[in-house]
Amino acid sequence: MVLINETGCGQNDALEKAHDFHKPGLELIWVGKFDSRKQLGLAIATMEQLKDISVKLHIVGDGTEAESEHYRNMASQSGVDSQIVWHGLLPNQEVQKMMKRSDLLLFTSIMEGTPHVVLEAVKNNLPILCIKTCGQGEVVDSSIGCTIPLTNPQESVSDFASQIRMLYRHRERLQKMSKACNDKQIELSWDSKALKMIQAYPITPP
Repeated sequence: MVLINETGCGQNDALEKAHDFHKPGLELIWVGKFDSRKQLGLAIATMEQLKDISVKLHIVGDGTEAESEHYRNMASQSGVDSQIVWHGLLPNQEVQKMMKRSDLLLFTSIMEGTPHVVLEAVKNNLPILCIKTCGQGEVVDSSIGCTIPLTNPQESVSDFASQIRMLYRHRERLQKMSKACNDKQIELSWDSKALKMIQAYPITPP
């Protein structure tokens, strides 16, 4: 069986300056809509377990007025207001720039195809932490990120926090994952996917 994800990946600028993963704090980025599929609540609950280390979560996206109020209240009640930056909905180019400045994409979604934001993270050499399910579970391997099993909210929060703590202590792993994204960009490129299609369905002369 040949598995080909339905979303292709672009490639970054080879001359781009390498990201510094060894600065004191850890900068996480979460991108998406504030709906139930994306599970922003898992990210906020994870931050509650990381109050003792220098971790900041940048949230990019929006939702309905009720959804936004719910998550902001959740952050306030969890005591993590100072660890979260709410950016709202941003143009795609701005999101790309933020990815380049970030250390890790925290992707908490539980229902997806193959999400564009994960491929954009790969393009920007941004390591990824996600649940091993749907398209992201196939794209993200140990070379470019970390995955946790699909279990229940409480275990997911604990697993996310555990992985972030590990990466906080071992920045060299983040740097290695970031570099490995270069090879993953080629593997997930449209050209590579087209070649796989040709190999799977060879064209024979009439």
